[in-house]
Amino acid sequence: MAGVGILVNVLVTLICSWSVSAIEGTNTTEVTDKTTSLLRADRCKNVVENCFCKEKAVTCKGARFTNMDELSPYIKYTTTRISITNGQLTEFSGFQIQLDNLVYLNLSGNLISTVDMNAFRNMPYLNVVDLSNNPVRCIGDVFQPLLNIREMYMRNCNHPDTMGKLCMPEKMIPNVANLTFLEVLDLSANHFDTVTEDFRGFLCNKAFNIKTLILANNKFSYFSVDGCLTSLELLDISFNNFHSLSDEETKYIESIESLEQVKIEGNPFNCTCQIAGFATWLNTTQQPLDVNNIKCPEGANTPFAGKRIVDLDAVALCGEASIAVCFDGRNGDHTMHTRSINAIIAGAMFVAFLIIVTVMLMIYKRHRAKRTLRKGGYANANYYASEPSYDRINK
Repeated sequence: MAGVGILVNVLVTLICSWSVSAIEGTNTTEVTDKTTSLLRADRCKNVVENCFCKEKAVTCKGARFTNMDELSPYIKYTTTRISITNGQLTEFSGFQIQLDNLVYLNLSGNLISTVDMNAFRNMPYLNVVDLSNNPVRCIGDVFQPLLNIREMYMRNCNHPDTMGKLCMPEKMIPNVANLTFLEVLDLSANHFDTVTEDFRGFLCNKAFNIKTLILANNKFSYFSVDGCLTSLELLDISFNNFHSLSDEETKYIESIESLEQVKIEGNPFNCTCQIAGFATWLNTTQQPLDVNNIKCPEGANTPFAGKRIVDLDAVALCGEASIAVCFDGRNGDHTMHTRSINAIIAGAMFVAFLIIVTVMLMIYKRHRAKRTLRKGGYANANYYASEPSYDRINK
């Protein structure tokens, strides 16, 4: 019986030990889950409208606050991403704390017109900034601290001021000595119409490693930065004001070996004899162009409205056999009609005929003058012969 009692005590002890371990294990798991839940909790829930504040990401969409004061307490040193979009922000002054971990900042679709000069001072490792669809205008100087920026989106930011004036491109891009890491630059829909010398200098000397350059929906009629941006993979100049591409522009596009996509559709191409050379280039180039979308404008006063330019040749565009005369110029390759060539040849022949006739008349008149002179000379000789010589008179 004693042995049975000892066995029962052992079993009870084992069961109790197992139960305690199970309870302790459950408590540990619960504590871990609660800790994780706290870390993942929405810290600004029911405090800042339409915002979610996590440990590493703060996201607001359609928020009504006009400055960062209400949200700043929920942005921590550990924050890596901040997205405040389609809201009512009217100014951006940055954050008071150092954000060495912040790599992504999206403030697009707000009403921001003022950006403090020190707004980006505490974000030295920011890689992506998006200020699209804000009337921020000329804020290039505020980007000076962003030495590690890789992607910059500034779509539809160049709104006219009270005097109706717009910014030049170089006033909106980062005023930084060297942007070695910048690979994506989106300046679409900003009313730009000129590649100024300063803008060209920025592309050639500062942002020379750009791989994606988006200049769509502007007013450019000419674009060439020959010898620059040799690492481009995407060039988007669609929906601008190009009537053709000049020989210089097509040569520039041909020179970029790294291109993976070129977008030039949506431009008001002048589908006349003027673009015959451009049409020929579209048929021969090996660059990645979507020729199916490069068309003559719909509704244009031309029989080619809506047609693919790649399907048009000199005969179709000029109405007869033609001879292309190419040159580097803003208006593209010009084509001269055969009729024009024939007219020039006929004119040249007529001029040559007049020259020949004139020369022959001059020769004839000169020859006749010489004959007249000879006859007059003989008569004078006879006259002097009839006169007595001085010798005779002296005798």
